[in-house]
Amino acid sequence: MDDALKILVLEDVAADAELMLRALQRGGVQCRARIVASEADFRRGLDESEPDIILSDFALPGFDGMSALRMARALRPDTPFLFVSGTIGEERAVETLKEGASDYVIKDSLQRLPAAVQKALEAQRLRAAKRETDEVLRESEARYRNIVKSVIECIITVDERQCIVVFNPAAESLFGYARAEMIGKPLGMLIPERYHARHVEHIRRFAATGQTSRAMGKYGLIHGLRANGEEFPIEATISQSGISPNKLFTVILRDISERMRVEQALRDYTGRLRLLSHRLFEAEENERRRLARELHDRVGQNVTALSLNLNLVRAELPADVLQKISARLNDCEGLLYSTAQLVRDVIVDLRPPGLDELGLVAALNEYARQVSSRGGLSTTVTGIEILPRLPPATEITLFRIAQEALNNIAKHAGATGVTLTVEAGPDTVVLTIADNGRGFDTAARPVRPTSSLGMVSMRERAESISGQLRVESSPGEGTRVIVEAPRANHSQLD
Repeated sequence: MDDALKILVLEDVAADAELMLRALQRGGVQCRARIVASEADFRRGLDESEPDIILSDFALPGFDGMSALRMARALRPDTPFLFVSGTIGEERAVETLKEGASDYVIKDSLQRLPAAVQKALEAQRLRAAKRETDEVLRESEARYRNIVKSVIECIITVDERQCIVVFNPAAESLFGYARAEMIGKPLGMLIPERYHARHVEHIRRFAATGQTSRAMGKYGLIHGLRANGEEFPIEATISQSGISPNKLFTVILRDISERMRVEQALRDYTGRLRLLSHRLFEAEENERRRLARELHDRVGQNVTALSLNLNLVRAELPADVLQKISARLNDCEGLLYSTAQLVRDVIVDLRPPGLDELGLVAALNEYARQVSSRGGLSTTVTGIEILPRLPPATEITLFRIAQEALNNIAKHAGATGVTLTVEAGPDTVVLTIADNGRGFDTAARPVRPTSSLGMVSMRERAESISGQLRVESSPGEGTRVIVEAPRANHSQLD
């Protein structure tokens, strides 16, 4: 069977397309490629070839990469789409990811292409598995609802001696006994023996309260016992009527085996989603760390070397020549300085050096200075470094929550100032991000976990370290995002 990937390549430069395919082959990715260069050919490729993955340049004559992405999302919504370009900038790259691109690779770094392709395909497989799980759970929940709707409640009535006086048809079906053989028999026949004493005491206490009804199982799950000896979990309500010695107790109960199975399936599914979320966060942090190191080691060193070379050129040039090109040299030095500053800002965004070397508060101060330097949002940090240091996963998670909150504030809050406060108790650490923006009425517009992708991300990150996130806000009073997490390590991200 042919295991080669079917790749649709949108590239108007044949040599560049060939370089992509060679990079994939060197990376161990076996593929069959269809190379197109126009909008019409790209559409035909989507219709005819059923590609496993799409690689596209960003800038094409008469047809841009974003249009290609939107067309692919419309015709092949599940097919991974990667930009391979030499012209895409950081802001446009982020925009492509928001529009649905799986990743982007710079043409000067094609050695990263095989890993990016494998990562995109793995993400697609995880999404497909999630859809299958969702469908199974939906079918299971539908079956459960149908069962609940069709079952007639089981009704059993006993006297003060706990002998059965009413045993309806639903009870016959549930327990496997005929009504005739159960009338006058002790209720204990329908309860596992180990629960007999507790059940008798429960009925006695209930009779003494004078209450007309109450739920059973308040202090633990209760079970029934079928005629064939099978135990099963039940949900029951008990009521009493009459006056002693003619008091009667009626139990309305239902078998909850299916519901418990579905609830367990949901818990398992939620656990799998959380594990997937943890792995995605971990992969994201590893990639951020790698990119920050690459920027520091390669770009940073090159900028430093260029600066030294300029100084050497300036020192060695004759005075008359230096005078003629002094303005140009000054311009070059200015460009180098701004480039070095941009690289530092990007490194802080990706993985602030202070986070690994000094701790959370140092990293927040470093990022706050960067945010403030951009203008429009004065950002301050209060608190001292926590010693002993928090677990690495807790530090990076709290930093990412602060980073996301500051981004949300800059976009939506209309604030001019933000204060980040770090407080540590014996067992917990609390991070508070408070702004002086317009705020909102949380009662009229409650903050739900699904209210925005930013909020979902912050909540999931908090839960990944066994923490809790809450939002407090009032109109005109600003907003406070508060994260409380244990100081001990409960995360799967280390």
